[in-house]
Amino acid sequence: MSPLARLWLLTLLWMTSVASAEPLKIRLEYLQDEASLRCSSQEALRGSISARLGREPWDDAAPELLRVQVRREQEHWRATVEWFGASGQRKGLRELSSEQEDCQELIQALELAITLVLDPPLFPKPKAEPPPSPTASSAPIPVPEVQPRPPLVPTPSAPEVQVPPAEAPSRASVLAVGLGTRASWGLLPATRLGLQIEGERRFERFSFSLDVTAWPPRTTPAEVARVRSMLVAAGARACVYEGPFGACPQLSAGLLRLEGVGLENARSAQAPWLAPGVRLFVEWRSPLPRLRVRLLAEGQFVLTRHRFLVGDLELWQPPQAGGSLGLLMMWDTNPVTD
Repeated sequence: MSPLARLWLLTLLWMTSVASAEPLKIRLEYLQDEASLRCSSQEALRGSISARLGREPWDDAAPELLRVQVRREQEHWRATVEWFGASGQRKGLRELSSEQEDCQELIQALELAITLVLDPPLFPKPKAEPPPSPTASSAPIPVPEVQPRPPLVPTPSAPEVQVPPAEAPSRASVLAVGLGTRASWGLLPATRLGLQIEGERRFERFSFSLDVTAWPPRTTPAEVARVRSMLVAAGARACVYEGPFGACPQLSAGLLRLEGVGLENARSAQAPWLAPGVRLFVEWRSPLPRLRVRLLAEGQFVLTRHRFLVGDLELWQPPQAGGSLGLLMMWDTNPVTD
């Protein structure tokens, strides 16, 4: 039996408890997780079901509520449909699932299930034939006129309704904030750990982000003396995604400060710092529903190669290129719809 046929039979069992004779008006509450944002939006779902019914069943002030939730669970798509009466008590529950790579099969089955619940087909019963006369008579018995039976309504596999093309789902994005650490080399006189905070707006296949990274003051040996160095930089990037992997061109700018330690007439000096580069990363979901763990590597090309001098003594000059490895914990906030 096909999935649509099974859906038809299961929906008929549910309709017996929720169907009404009058056209039903109901509120719709549509919930989605991040993975299902590329599926049908609430506006597209309302429009498709209204087109199937040939009427507008939605009323945001109606006492009864239809709650629909679509989510991705590992390798399956799953949808839940709950019917709540005016008193808030649940009158019905239906769950649908699909193992397809995309969610279109699940959305079509979901639209059909909701359509059948809101406007179930009627099955008229045939009129009973009149019983034979209980008394016998030699006189001819008049034959009553036989009325033709009304035809039975066949069980359709799906409503014969031309569905207009669904509206394009609204572009949705997720705002995220992250906190992490980076180990860098080539950016300062010695390998250093820095603290990073990042903000990101992510769409389905790309994102934009801004970050601030600080390497706090620390004294380390340089080529000819000990130096105390500090770097604070801000970065901007645009990233593209392919599964758990991502790549981003970026530009960082900040302020580099150096000071000789233990040298006569040593003074601190500071200079602007500018470095374009690229970031590569891989990320995965943690057991917490909104937390992503991101492992990243960056390469940067330093454009501002200032020489830091004490008298005629050169303390340090940044190399042409540097890099860093980092770990970020990204926390997703509520989705934002444009």
